[in-house]
Amino acid sequence: MRGPTNPQFFRSLTKLVITELYGPSSSTRFCAHMVLYPNTFPALHIVSLSHYPPLDLLLVMLERRNLGNHRDRAHFRSLSLPVRPGRVVFAVIRDLLHDT
Repeated sequence: MRGPTNPQFFRSLTKLVITELYGPSSSTRFCAHMVLYPNTFPALHIVSLSHYPPLDLLLVMLERRNLGNHRDRAHFRSLSLPVRPGRVVFAVIRDLLHDT
């Protein structure tokens, strides 16, 4: 069976850009999906979000995807957000992206 929770479904997707006009619902759903199914997009390493998802959800998503040695999936290396976060949050995101 092939579907969104099957790691083979989006096997070669390397970059994802989520643009939305009214609110962060797609960004939030993407982050929630990646928390639950971190292997869904095994080649994905560039993510661009037009709205901030909830900060806790964003950080958990980055932590689940990037911490540890997972040979079956790429780590996120680039994350674009609509506005640069505050200094402390920026440092945490930077560390999660570069400690791979």
